[in-house]
Amino acid sequence: MSNKNKIIRLELIKIYGKICFLGEPLTKENYITLHHIIAERNKGKTNIENGALLSLFMHQDLHFIEHWYYGEYDYLNEYLKYYKETQDQIEKQRMNAYVKKLTREIKIDKARK
Repeated sequence: MSNKNKIIRLELIKIYGKICFLGEPLTKENYITLHHIIAERNKGKTNIENGALLSLFMHQDLHFIEHWYYGEYDYLNEYLKYYKETQDQIEKQRMNAYVKKLTREIKIDKARK
């Protein structure tokens, strides 16, 4: 992780607490990471406005979804912006279940091929 990523991750933790915006429990193995809402490869900046806190496993699932359902990936990134504004706990749990559902669907589809 770059030093700038680490700084922004720590700043987001100061603002929101050490949580996953998609509601996944944190553990030693499932630690908090910085997700760029607009990817760096798409000229997304490493700053507080473009950052979201995700557990490692949820971050991996999100990028797994990106490669299979790009529209859903965009939808999930829009949710991350919404969460930063509202900290809506009910929606956070719904989105957690949604990510897990999409990930399961992709794995089932891959197994069929």
